[in-house]
Amino acid sequence: MSDFLALDTLVLDPRFNGPPGTANGGYASGAVGELVDGPAEVTLLSPPPLGTPLGLSYESDGRVEVTGHHGVTVARAQPIDGVDAEPPQRRPGLSTTVIELDAGVPNRDGVVAAEVVWEVLSGSSPRPGGSVLARLAVERLDVVCVGEPVVAVGWHLASEGRKHHTASALLSANGDVLARARALWITLRSPR
Repeated sequence: MSDFLALDTLVLDPRFNGPPGTANGGYASGAVGELVDGPAEVTLLSPPPLGTPLGLSYESDGRVEVTGHHGVTVARAQPIDGVDAEPPQRRPGLSTTVIELDAGVPNRDGVVAAEVVWEVLSGSSPRPGGSVLARLAVERLDVVCVGEPVVAVGWHLASEGRKHHTASALLSANGDVLARARALWITLRSPR
């Protein structure tokens, strides 16, 4: 279970900003997803506001709903069995980056905070310009430690019109999967 389960409200840290005035979608998804026990899928329904208390409601089936001003639903999280996303060895369009998260990121005794792991996974997914994160499913298999290099990989799965499905994973230096994700990105309509 997450440390957040006793909370009645959630405040998204302003340093994890995304589009103007809103939280980074991966970070917001992680902050909400970690309120669910085990692997989770988060659907973002409206731009998650920064630095303001958001209401939380917990369902008996493990689902969590997050509400903002005037009862607007910001996000919904639900438990899932796992994430079916095995990183391919070699594939056209596979993006690979070695990253090392330092002690400046939120951490608990040298272990990178889970919501930051979600943010890194979403940031590792290839996505078209002008798209926003709509859904993120994450399964964390092991911890990511501060100061240890990890390999972030991301790959495209499919596109249907404005919807783009991607996957990503974080691997240890010896190739073990630490976390994996599947994401849905929506390309915004261009203004007329």
